[in-house]
Amino acid sequence: MPHFTTGQFLRRSLRHHARSHIAVTLGVVVAAMVIGGALIVGDSVRDSLTSLSLSRLGQVDHALVSHRFFREASVVALSQQPEFQKRFAIAAPGLVFQASLERRNSATASESANRTRAAGVT
Repeated sequence: MPHFTTGQFLRRSLRHHARSHIAVTLGVVVAAMVIGGALIVGDSVRDSLTSLSLSRLGQVDHALVSHRFFREASVVALSQQPEFQKRFAIAAPGLVFQASLERRNSATASESANRTRAAGVT
């Protein structure tokens, strides 16, 4: 049995297992490309949803959220406060609540969206 130096042993081992090393290397490259692509697409989708939400909000800058309904007269009284008038141009009462939406395409087919938010501003 011949004696190998460490360098000879490593070279022969790498040469003998070259196919396995190439397959593992290609797998790592493909996995890195998939993960990178997913991150890029995720950022793109998040940015698209953010811009869509902001375009739907229009001129809304702030919202007063409560777990109970409050009177429209409260909104009018708030908008007449001098401190409010310094900081904001207008106040508008509105409702936001969870809803389920359904659209019937035909007599038998329909599409639905659960756990959505419906908003109404007067």
